[in-house]
Amino acid sequence: MYFRIRNKRGITLIALVITIIILLILAGISISSLIGSGLLGNAKDAKKAQIKSEMKERLMLAIQELQIEKSGDATLNDITSDWINEKLKEYENKIIETFDQDSELTNSKKIKMKKSGVTQRFIIDLNLNIIEMDYDGSVELSYMEKERNGNNVKISIYVQDEENGIEKIELPNIEPYIGNGTKEEISLDYEIEVGKEYKIVITPKNGEKVEKTISIKQYATVTMNLGEGIDIDNKSTKIIYNQPYTAKMIEKGDYILDDFVVTMNGTTVSVDNMVGTINIEKVTGDIEITATSKKVSNLINIKEAYKLYIRDKYNLNTVSEIQELLFNGNINERW
Repeated sequence: MYFRIRNKRGITLIALVITIIILLILAGISISSLIGSGLLGNAKDAKKAQIKSEMKERLMLAIQELQIEKSGDATLNDITSDWINEKLKEYENKIIETFDQDSELTNSKKIKMKKSGVTQRFIIDLNLNIIEMDYDGSVELSYMEKERNGNNVKISIYVQDEENGIEKIELPNIEPYIGNGTKEEISLDYEIEVGKEYKIVITPKNGEKVEKTISIKQYATVTMNLGEGIDIDNKSTKIIYNQPYTAKMIEKGDYILDDFVVTMNGTTVSVDNMVGTINIEKVTGDIEITATSKKVSNLINIKEAYKLYIRDKYNLNTVSEIQELLFNGNINERW
């Protein structure tokens, strides 16, 4: 019996090597095409844009939650480092209260957020609006007050260049700070005089010097102690000295303004209790506003509430006395 054996043809070692070489060439061409066309760069930019958009959305939601918690009465003072780090734990956050770097930033706070190597900066203004800050990778400078003693102010200066790194920082009257090309944020303590300008020279690793100016104007703080259901139309917490300050109390819901007292440097300031306004021609010290409220029952109509208010304010006892005052007393009440 005879068997016919067929020869089985297989791939040779030389053919395998040639195939691998061809695949490597094709892979190289594909990678070059991707890089040359900018597809990888575009994907990276899209990822950064997505993270930045996510940061802003999360910050907006956090402020909305704060407004709900505060029944719509949240202020810039509620935006603190503890608050943002609790609400936005997934990011590296830094909050800086701005002073006189830019007149538009007075009474605002700057928030710096970072995630996966992407950094974004926002300004929260007095009305808790969020403003995105443009950043082109160049030198960034910010500073905030730590302590004030008369006209001398101790400040913290923050300098960073995430793209090039910082080589040197020069400030008047102190030895230069050597950064050795660090890309991390540098914090320096410095003392300046209120109203004077100080030039700071920053040298990045690339050698292109940047000159910036530091200045803090003299300002007064405004402290508000408002009763329930009472708001104020001017929420500024800092007022530049020798500038005017005006504000008006606002009644909400079932509450009426019972009384309010304003002091400046501990001295009582004359206010218009009739219409609930404050008008200070020239600010010369810290201002404190204290307002108390009364709740009016929903079952009492507005006229009766008004009569009760007049009765209590002018210590009247009878309806005839109230009517006499309202119609013949020539008064100018808020209602």
